[in-house]
Amino acid sequence: MACPLFVSADERKDRVQIQIQPSAMIRRKYNEIVRTCRETESPIFLTKNGEEDLVVLAVEQFFREEDRLLLREKLVDIEKRRRTGVKDLSARAVCARLREMIERYKWLELTQESEYPERRKATLEERSETGEK
Repeated sequence: MACPLFVSADERKDRVQIQIQPSAMIRRKYNEIVRTCRETESPIFLTKNGEEDLVVLAVEQFFREEDRLLLREKLVDIEKRRRTGVKDLSARAVCARLREMIERYKWLELTQESEYPERRKATLEERSETGEK
C-alpha cells in the first residue's frame, strides 16, 4: 500500500482547484493573484516556458497545510509504533492519569495551605512586594 504522504500530480489536481498562470502574470497582476488565492483558498501554479515553476499560496492556507502535514506525520509515527507492538496509552488511560495528577496537585495545595499557613502567607506577601505572581 502506498504511503498517503506521497501523492502524484494527478491526485493533487483532484484534491484542489488548480489555476495555472504564466509567471509573467505575477508582475502585472500581483493583487489579483493574492485576492484569488485568499478567496479560493487554493494555490495558483505559475508556469515558465509552459512548465510548472512556482506555487503561490495565501499565508493562512500555507500554515493550515503545514499543520495538516505535521499532524499526518504524527499519525504515521503512531501507526508505525502500533504496528511494531509498542504499547501506548488509551485516551481513557490518559484522561484518568490527568485527573489523578490534577487531584494530587489540588490536594498538595490544600495540605500546604493548612499545614503551613503562616509560611504561605509570608511567601505571598514577599511576592506581592517584589511584584511576582
